[in-house]
Amino acid sequence: MKRVKKDFKLVTDTLMVDYNLLANEGSEAESIIEEIFEVYLQDYLKDFTRKSSGRLLKSIVTNILANLLNAESQGYSSLIYPMGKKNFQASRYLPKFITERLVVRAVQILVDAKVVIQDVGTKKMIQIRSTFGGSDTSLVQQAASLRFTEDICYGDLEWGSFSVRPETEVIILKSKRKTPSSSSELVNYTDTTNMGKEIKESIRPFVRKINDYLLSHTIEYSGDHLCDRSSTSYHRIFNQGTIKRGGRYFGHWAQNIPAKERHLIRIDGQKVMDLDYQAMYYNLLLYRDGATEAPQEDPFLIPGYEEFRGTFKTLAYALLNSSSLLKNSPEGLMPPGCKLSYSTLKTILILHLPILKKYLKSEIGMELMNLESRIIGRAVMNMMDRDNGFVILHDGLLVAQNSKHPEGCMHEAFSHIIGWDSKVTKEMH
Repeated sequence: MKRVKKDFKLVTDTLMVDYNLLANEGSEAESIIEEIFEVYLQDYLKDFTRKSSGRLLKSIVTNILANLLNAESQGYSSLIYPMGKKNFQASRYLPKFITERLVVRAVQILVDAKVVIQDVGTKKMIQIRSTFGGSDTSLVQQAASLRFTEDICYGDLEWGSFSVRPETEVIILKSKRKTPSSSSELVNYTDTTNMGKEIKESIRPFVRKINDYLLSHTIEYSGDHLCDRSSTSYHRIFNQGTIKRGGRYFGHWAQNIPAKERHLIRIDGQKVMDLDYQAMYYNLLLYRDGATEAPQEDPFLIPGYEEFRGTFKTLAYALLNSSSLLKNSPEGLMPPGCKLSYSTLKTILILHLPILKKYLKSEIGMELMNLESRIIGRAVMNMMDRDNGFVILHDGLLVAQNSKHPEGCMHEAFSHIIGWDSKVTKEMH
């Protein structure tokens, strides 16, 4: 498998532009944007009044300013936006008024007015932080960064200054990778196919129901981990061009808080706890293989190698998701100072769980992920029925410690979808 060279620039304090971001009406951010227009952009008013294109240009300038204010107020050093035509292809994921020509013009106006400084990237691969698409980082070949000039500094803004457009697509469909080392592409599906109709009639409305529901519950964090706190809604990402693969929930800022910092999260003012299905992925594999009940023991706790439990679990997931044999260790898998080789750990795991060998190179993980997301969706529905707040953690939930019967919500969901009893682990924070 071709491996990406690791000589690209790693930027950990940079935020990706979100063309669906809005400064909320009546917010401090909206007032600041109006002030910037009045103080710095008077000479460009003619650009904003030329028929419809001028109004669209003003919308883009406003969006970029909202992104910059959001980034600055949360401690990010700059705002990254990809360049190149492929990043501006018309699709259901991009607002209709966003075009490469208008974005370039909008940025140039802000540069000329000495509102921002632009650093144009090279054509080399760089790695930037991005929560979109379900990963912490993205590889972008052509990108530029923006930051306010030194004499413009607004600092922290009030909570709730930003939101995303109500019409922002919450069901994201990605294509199947052409090769193991290539990236999947966004699929611009329609709502008129059988798959599209199912998305329109049930999948998308349910995600929007979750997002609307959570507006009545507060989720707060008192730590200083860098995360985009304007991202307060969920979207689902399906893979391989079908709604039968993948489907996990992504998007909420609280998903990106490290586990060791979750004690600093409050839901509706209450301390929180993790609820997790034990060995969910592995149990779903057994179910898919024809088993009729889940094993009681922890499958990744291998006698003599107990300290590698987390490593074995991560490796099992990687093997089930891969279309290759993974002859080389996945990045970040091996524990620091580990005296065993990757090959040895892989052999130990497969000997202990021989069913893994049967499904090597199958990419069955995406199918298991789909089952997992259906279970989590059912558990979330149960939580909403009991008026509980929550954070979705892919295969588990973060809930307030005073929630009403949260473990029962999860047990019922697993039983309803799979027909098995489940073991839910609980960790208080």
